Amino acid sequence: MTWFAEDVDAEGDRLRRLGFDEVMTATLPVMGGMRIAWYDTRPLLGCMAEVYEESSMMRRLYQRIAASAADWDGSDPLRAL
Repeated sequence: MTWFAEDVDAEGDRLRRLGFDEVMTATLPVMGGMRIAWYDTRPLLGCMAEVYEESSMMRRLYQRIAASAADWDGSDPLRAL
């Protein structure tokens, strides 16, 4: 599960107060220094949670991914972005 947050630190504080351990953080220089943090939400959600700092570059990437998958019929699993 992934979502964007205006303030990654505040969102991390909120998640830790809810009992979710922070697993890892990263800063992506290639994405303009965007920050990402992962939290162990497996007991509740069955998966890890990934929180992205709000980023127009990352939103555009997800739009390209969605557009590439929009007409996918299940064949040819490698899709060009």
